Amino acid sequence: MVLDFLPLFIAVGLFSCFASILFVLLPFARKKRSKKILDHFRGQFSFPLGTISFTYRNTLFYISRLARGGGMTGVGGSYSVLYTYLQSSDSFVIGNEYSNKYSNFFFRRLNSELFSLAGGKIYISSNDQLCIKKIKDILSSDLDFALKLSSLFEKDYAHFSLGKEFHVAGWGVVKRKSVFRYICLSEKIFEDPHILENQLDIIQDFLQRMSLS
Repeated sequence: MVLDFLPLFIAVGLFSCFASILFVLLPFARKKRSKKILDHFRGQFSFPLGTISFTYRNTLFYISRLARGGGMTGVGGSYSVLYTYLQSSDSFVIGNEYSNKYSNFFFRRLNSELFSLAGGKIYISSNDQLCIKKIKDILSSDLDFALKLSSLFEKDYAHFSLGKEFHVAGWGVVKRKSVFRYICLSEKIFEDPHILENQLDIIQDFLQRMSLS
């Protein structure tokens, strides 16, 4: 009689082990790894998803870890993404000239241009031609800032994106929000949070020039 339920017991045991690793062991390991960032920015760590949240220059930022199916580097794994919520109706992408291949499918349908900068190119796309013009004006009017911005897009998949997404708000309510993301956070930020702070300064300067908050 007991043998009849043996496959079920094995399945439940395997599921319990998997759940323990996914929702207990991994989040604790991520929290330990994130300690320097949490201490530096006086941030918070949420269980079980392992999202880091902190405020910098009056803006609430989040860092989460997303799985990838090989599209970023050709192998499986995961990568860290910085994001925040903004009040905007615009949608745009700005990043490495090859970043279009790695952005969300929605962004690939937008109008796009390549902007030449110091021997390289910056990919720009938006649902509004005026938004593209504004980004190009920012890049062309201040070369020093443009070079700082382009330093965030060294890898092929590195880019900013702004667009509407469904996110869970308070009390589990799902709302459509305008989400700004930076895809290409270096793993070095977990050892030296000052690297992240320098990146945040550039990002916030860009958002300020775009009149986004």
